[in-house]
Amino acid sequence: MNTIPLRPLVLAAALSALASAQESMRDVVPGRDFTQQKLLTPGLTDVWKLAVEQDEMLWCQVDSSSFDPVLDLVGHGGEVIATNDGAGTHSELWVRAPAKGDVEFRVRPFQGSGGGIYTFWLHRFCTETLGADATATHRFGPEQWWHYRVALRAGDVLVPTVQGEGRLTMVFDAERANVAEALGGYAIPHDGDYFVRVEGPRDRACRTLTQLARRRDLPLDEPRDESVGAFGLDHWRFPVRAGEAFVLDLRMPRGGLSLNQIVDTQRDDRQPPAFVQTGALDKGGQVRRYHVARRDTMLELRLRNDADAVVPYRLAIVRPERAIDVGVPANDRLPLGDGVLYRLSLAAGQLVRLDLDSEQFDPRFDLWSPDGTVLASADDRGPLDRGASHTFLVGESGIYRVLVWQESRGGCGTFALTATALDVPQLTASEPVTVHADPRGPTYLHLDLHDGDVVWLSVQSRAFDACLQVLDPAGNGDFCCEGGGIGGDVLCAYRSSHTGRHTLLVHSRSGAGDGEVRLVPQQSPAR
Repeated sequence: MNTIPLRPLVLAAALSALASAQESMRDVVPGRDFTQQKLLTPGLTDVWKLAVEQDEMLWCQVDSSSFDPVLDLVGHGGEVIATNDGAGTHSELWVRAPAKGDVEFRVRPFQGSGGGIYTFWLHRFCTETLGADATATHRFGPEQWWHYRVALRAGDVLVPTVQGEGRLTMVFDAERANVAEALGGYAIPHDGDYFVRVEGPRDRACRTLTQLARRRDLPLDEPRDESVGAFGLDHWRFPVRAGEAFVLDLRMPRGGLSLNQIVDTQRDDRQPPAFVQTGALDKGGQVRRYHVARRDTMLELRLRNDADAVVPYRLAIVRPERAIDVGVPANDRLPLGDGVLYRLSLAAGQLVRLDLDSEQFDPRFDLWSPDGTVLASADDRGPLDRGASHTFLVGESGIYRVLVWQESRGGCGTFALTATALDVPQLTASEPVTVHADPRGPTYLHLDLHDGDVVWLSVQSRAFDACLQVLDPAGNGDFCCEGGGIGGDVLCAYRSSHTGRHTLLVHSRSGAGDGEVRLVPQQSPAR
């Protein structure tokens, strides 16, 4: 839509001359929206009269299927305030009235020819200037709404609060584009005037407060003691790097704050989330949430105070993880209501068992992949054992994490966590390997190959229905070959696309028992 301000006096003179050829004059009644259909005689001009207030917003549209309309807004003295000849048979104006008084919308055919049925639509509302940190009271009239006009800058976050018998219904910019709301705050995309719309019943009043959210950077590992004012909003920003694990630690001794979870402010719709929440140990007035970053980004946290009093809080983003090595037990202590996070460097193809034991509380742990996916949650090993254990095959090389915690968060005390590397037999051309399989889980072997090697693999068993899967050094497990039922053999050719350890997973689709896995001798590895 093009809005054309005052144009040369030639246009004003032409419009004044056309006024003598008017077909009709109509008064526009007050209110939110006004719509009427009208017949325009070819060559004539229709005039729609109305009285406006200074700074009143006028949005007028004219549509016709019969002719190309031109829409003009003319002041009391005949001056042209704005004009528009839109595309095709549609014209519209979006104008702020420069002064109080009578104005006219004029509808005429393009170049003075044509005519027919058209629809005249007008949306209007009065506005009042309000500062970004101010308070105003309004009593609703018959239109049952009011608009405040607030001048803002890009990057501001406007926090409007409406009290009394009114409600906030919209915030939008000077081009009528809505501004999205998050926890009561409206992030401003560009400099300019913004409208705050409040609505309420006729002859009732409301009070509107505006303020800007506090936007600040939060360094990692530096706790901050802060407070947020009445109806206020705090925005915290902090950088994270890909692969980092961090914890949001928020303590609210008096409560009263609403929390908007961490937001990736640099993400677009083509990207997956930059981080994943992997655990939450919230309790009472404390929020403690674990995350893993998947890429470098700037994250944002929002805290809203919905009360009319100041609310204190303590906030920190910390990196709490501790290193643990395979085969070396970690003897540690779990604080009450908290967790202990460990990092463990593992290589693709390793078979690892994690064991967690404590005599002072009922322990459990979660296992996270390098990208923060929760791979497993381990609890009791059995009805008579409070320890937790989990065995897993490492699908991709990287940093794995283990979060030790207690289910009810009411226990604490010492514990021991151990990561043990289990033996995975090697398959060679010299002799087959006997395996035992059942539907509860796979049996593992490994095979060392070079990029481009081709091998023939065989699984034979009369006890179970076999399925063979290969996991390459890059963690790709798409290669899978199935047998033909119990007693049916698996025989397949596999081409390696990576140099290194390839892990063979022998699954039982049904049945249980022993079987034999081998490299077919006559098709030994070829380069």
